[in-house]
Amino acid sequence: MKKKLLRLQSMIVEVEKSVEAVAKESQALKEMMTAWRMGDSITFSTLDRLAYYEPLPIGDGVTSYKIPSRRDELTFVVVFRANGHVKDHVHDCKELMIRLDGEIAVNGEQVDKELMVDINKHHQLFSEEGSILIVHFEKPN
Repeated sequence: MKKKLLRLQSMIVEVEKSVEAVAKESQALKEMMTAWRMGDSITFSTLDRLAYYEPLPIGDGVTSYKIPSRRDELTFVVVFRANGHVKDHVHDCKELMIRLDGEIAVNGEQVDKELMVDINKHHQLFSEEGSILIVHFEKPN
């Protein structure tokens, strides 16, 4: 009986940890979406608290997936369907976009293979045909 109680207690601790993690990720998502709607800066710290591998709709026909990366860096795979677009926004960190497939325009200019967007520079994205990007953020100093 004692072993069963210890296993149950261990399971409860794991469930509590999971609930806490989901709450933190939900708060980060809420903060990001609020910043997006208000035209505020989307911060590195908010992006850092998002869950790995979860589909995140960031625009019409655009889904982003956070993937593991090195410390003080964040990496996302971003998938654009045809005519997908991400509205004008800004970050408090540098953003490197690497086009893997398809075509993408940033602020109306076609991206050849990669593009660095500086801190606090407004940008919007559009893909007529669809595209796949790797988007990499560096933690601001």
